[in-house]
Amino acid sequence: MWCLKPFLLLVFLFPEAAPVRYEHLLYKPYAEKVTGVHAMYKDLIDIPDSVLRAERAEEIKVFARMHKDRSLELNVDFFLVFWNTFYQRQPKEISLRKLTEQLELTTRENVDFLRARSLRALAEFYWKIEKNYELAFEQYLLLDKELSSAKSDDYPEMAGDLMQIGKAYYFSRTMPWPGNTSEKQSCCRKRHSIQW
Repeated sequence: MWCLKPFLLLVFLFPEAAPVRYEHLLYKPYAEKVTGVHAMYKDLIDIPDSVLRAERAEEIKVFARMHKDRSLELNVDFFLVFWNTFYQRQPKEISLRKLTEQLELTTRENVDFLRARSLRALAEFYWKIEKNYELAFEQYLLLDKELSSAKSDDYPEMAGDLMQIGKAYYFSRTMPWPGNTSEKQSCCRKRHSIQW
């Protein structure tokens, strides 16, 4: 017990030491740390207070910057944008702006397949929140193109992304399109080279 007291004192005096439990995520390729990244996301989700969640996320980002690991920092940013868009129900305009900014950033700094994950998130936003299926398909097509050069060993979430694209195509066939159904579907097929 006597050796536990100094450790607890350090944790309370230096709260930035708390993210040390994410040290195993530093400098690793995505395939080697994907379960750790998801565990980090779950840790953040389990914090019920949104202010405390944002503070903990910032602590992890500071920890990542301190260790010069840009990918860990960007993974936390991705979580915050995704979580606030789909679970905090922030205004749609803010969500769209942040998702678009994230896609632009990850296009410049494509680490940990964040570009693919950002495309997927933007497609989900258009599909689930905006109900703008045409824009969702555009993102899914970009995602499909992005995944064409990826290897599933490097990007374990690839199968899930491809299934989501396939599900969107499948459900779009049965969706009621405004106006003349066959005309709208035909237009969509031509524009996006979709073969049904």
